Amino acid sequence: MKKTFTLLLVLLTTAVSSFAQYYYFIPSTGSTDPYYASVSGSFATVLGTDRTNTADQKDEVLSSIQTIPFSFDFGGTGYDKYIASDNGYITFDLTATTSNSANESLPSASAPTKAIMAFWDNLEFEQNGQYLFAIVSETVGTAPNRAHIIKWFQANHVDRSAELNELYYFGLVLHEQGGFEIIHEGTYVPSTGGKNITESGTIGYNLSGTDGVTVDGPSALFPTAVSSNMADDKVYSFFVGQQNAVNIG
Repeated sequence: MKKTFTLLLVLLTTAVSSFAQYYYFIPSTGSTDPYYASVSGSFATVLGTDRTNTADQKDEVLSSIQTIPFSFDFGGTGYDKYIASDNGYITFDLTATTSNSANESLPSASAPTKAIMAFWDNLEFEQNGQYLFAIVSETVGTAPNRAHIIKWFQANHVDRSAELNELYYFGLVLHEQGGFEIIHEGTYVPSTGGKNITESGTIGYNLSGTDGVTVDGPSALFPTAVSSNMADDKVYSFFVGQQNAVNIG
C-alpha cells in the first residue's frame, strides 16, 4: 500500500529550502536583474571611506538614516527607512546607535532587531588607494515593481589589511512587491598579495528576539566566487509565508 507522508519543510534538514515564522527562503546559485542592472546605474553612498584619504577607515559605525522610495513590508510592517552597518546588516530600528559585530545564531534578543543580516561579522571599510570601499544603494525599476539594492562593496575583516587580504562583495535586494534576497557576489584578492583567508559570518534575519532565522552561521563560510561573475553568486530568496508541505509517496 502506498503511503503518503506530509512533512513540514522545516523538518527536512537536507532540503534546499526552509522557512521561519514569517518568511521561507530558497537558496540558489546565480543572480540576475535587478541586482546587476544596478551596476550601470547611479549608486548613492550609504556609508563609506573618503577616496581622497588613503588612511580613512570606517569600523563599528552605522550609517545615517536611509530612505527607500516605497514602503517595504518586513515582518508585516511597512518601512521606508533603514540604517546600515559596516558589519554586514541593515536594521529598520531607527533608534539603533551601535554597530553590533558579535554575530550569533538567530533569533536572538541580543542581536540587532528588525534586521536583515546579509553577512553579519566583524567587518570594516579600509581605504586602499583611490577606490570605493563602501556600502552603496540604488533603486531600480518602476512602481509598483521597484527594487532597492544595498551593496557592501569591498569590505574586509577588521583585523586584516585591505591591501593584503580578501575583499568581500555582498548585498540585499528589497522588493516593493514583498520579499527580499541576500546575494553573495564573491571576493577579490588585491594584486598586492592576497592571502585567501576564509571569512565566516551569520546569514539570516532577526525580526525580534524570538522571531527570526539563521540561514547559516554564525560560522557560515563566505562562498568562493568571482565578484565579476554573477553566474556563481550565492543567492537566498525570501518569500512571505510558509512553503507548502512536501508530499512524499
